[in-house]
Amino acid sequence: MSEGGSSLSGEVQELTARLGPQSGDAATMERLIEECAQAVLRGGETQLSGMCFTGETFVEPLRRVLEDLPPDPSRSVSVRILVPDFTRPTGVPGLVRAADGKLTDAPGFRRHLTGKIAGYAQDLRTTRGRMLHKNQGTLSVEFRAVHISPFLKLYAIGDDVVYEGIYDTLEVRPDAYVTSAPLPQGPGPEEGQLLDLIGRGSLLTRWSRYDGEPGGVLVDRRCGFFGTLWDAARRLEPEAAPGGSGA
Repeated sequence: MSEGGSSLSGEVQELTARLGPQSGDAATMERLIEECAQAVLRGGETQLSGMCFTGETFVEPLRRVLEDLPPDPSRSVSVRILVPDFTRPTGVPGLVRAADGKLTDAPGFRRHLTGKIAGYAQDLRTTRGRMLHKNQGTLSVEFRAVHISPFLKLYAIGDDVVYEGIYDTLEVRPDAYVTSAPLPQGPGPEEGQLLDLIGRGSLLTRWSRYDGEPGGVLVDRRCGFFGTLWDAARRLEPEAAPGGSGA
């Protein structure tokens, strides 16, 4: 390649890096959190939405971003988190029965997941008070639950940018959540191996309405999808974080 061509290529790479990811590009969870941070740093009103498993990979880094914001009492941040309703029986995650290899409900694991969700919700509500104390702005937090398996990852920054992905790894391991007090909806004694969904490290796809088609259309469809489930979901009442920690 000629020297001129090499220089042009370098300029294009520099411009691409400066512009950041475009619609349809693969992106990491770290890039999502970085763009969320940029949005709230601009001040004004910002709405952040997430369709999560428990909220672990989204809520925890977002909470650190919010607590490190510079003072700005006019800032307003709204966080909506939609999670599966683990108070009701599910197939996935679930138990692989030793007898026939079929999936069944795992009440102990659901109880563990419900506790984790309550903990992350309480952590964000604690951040709300800390932001007020440090004049960083106001934070509203709402968690809702819908009876659905947690296959899809979906995150929105306002109505302009969407990141989406899937929990693309299945893990079978010994069930460490057996208890002698099953949930009221539980089908009976738990047995077999636990089949869990893992999404940590999976890539996301970023869509923005500012990048033209098909970005704008997909942002509208994904935001509409989230909004429909959000309206149908039940609100999780504020509750204290349970003891213990989970993976």
